[in-house]
Amino acid sequence: MKAGGVTAVASYLIWIHHEEIEGRVRFDGDHDLRRFAELCARHGLDFIPRIGPWSHAEVRNGGLPDWLLARDCVPRTDDPGYLEPVRAWFAAIAEQLCGLDRTHGGPVVAIQIENELYDQPGHLLTLKRMPQEAGLSAPLWTATAWGGVQLPPDELLPLYGGYTEAFWTEADGGWPDTCRKHFFFTRQRDDVWSSTGMRSGCTARAPLCRSRCCPLRSGRRWWWTGQGVTESADRVFTRYAVAGGAEGVATVVPLTLLCRAGPAPETVTGVQGRASAPAEKYFDSVAAEYRVDVPDGLPAGTLLRLRWSGDVGRAYVGDMLVADQFFSGRVWDIGLDRLPVEALRTEGLRLLPLPADADADPAVYVPTEAKDGATTAAVTHAEWITGRVWRVRAG
Repeated sequence: MKAGGVTAVASYLIWIHHEEIEGRVRFDGDHDLRRFAELCARHGLDFIPRIGPWSHAEVRNGGLPDWLLARDCVPRTDDPGYLEPVRAWFAAIAEQLCGLDRTHGGPVVAIQIENELYDQPGHLLTLKRMPQEAGLSAPLWTATAWGGVQLPPDELLPLYGGYTEAFWTEADGGWPDTCRKHFFFTRQRDDVWSSTGMRSGCTARAPLCRSRCCPLRSGRRWWWTGQGVTESADRVFTRYAVAGGAEGVATVVPLTLLCRAGPAPETVTGVQGRASAPAEKYFDSVAAEYRVDVPDGLPAGTLLRLRWSGDVGRAYVGDMLVADQFFSGRVWDIGLDRLPVEALRTEGLRLLPLPADADADPAVYVPTEAKDGATTAAVTHAEWITGRVWRVRAG
């Protein structure tokens, strides 16, 4: 993880795993929380414990112990019969993580409260105060914020999420439209399809509480909100600002049209009206096809920049799929360094844009400003970008 650029490890502390029997809290063996946190520190990784008490995490009862649910109390509320054992659970965690907080040079950089609790800001505030009283501390206290959550103002950093696939949906329901949006940079913070979907009355954003993401499932680009957590140094983040950049030298690339696009395939949706990805057969029968010959001697780091339109675009070297992209009205950059060199020289690069069904809206998501171009499959311009340099200053 660290070699891949990960700097922090977040981990659920699942109550039912540590206290299956009431009063017997285990932190031995594979349950050793303190050793886990110390291992993070040893390897230069920050640690974010997600302390619950309700965790979800696809665990029975959302991680609440069976003995707790057998009590006469209302979980996930300020019911005193619920808060009493929660307080003991937080105290046990605090004992394990004593001295490992940021104040003492430890790895605990943030603490998450609960998970996917949408409409009880007062209870979330209670759950923040209880571990603080038990001795837990962190520069950041967070909560999941998708689904129009209501958070106590200026108390919890809202974390949003996104999924390229909604694994919990019906098998015949098609590919959820909202999942497709996560392949694009947008200013939309909330994933309306995470968990149980959109709820109204979102109050998560507050002037002192800027949004970040958790989780972002693999296969999508990071999104950007344009705002930092704080303007002052907090010993948590190193912040960077892009002072300026040079896109390098652009050289026009000849394109050879091999085949024009046919009629757009009809959009296939499942029982909930969400668009599925186009079937493989349409890239062979309907997509337009262009060829790009790649010359020798291009420097390392060269990009092929395409201006194109359509629904989905694919790039092949021979029969190998090497890149794909959804249309958003923006350029499509393909890095040559990641392509098979010998096959690229002998077979060139094939580009296959697929047109979108004009009647697909709103089943297929395309940014509003680019909708008119999605129904036409074409690559209109290509160029090599070399010597791409960014100047970055710490700030």
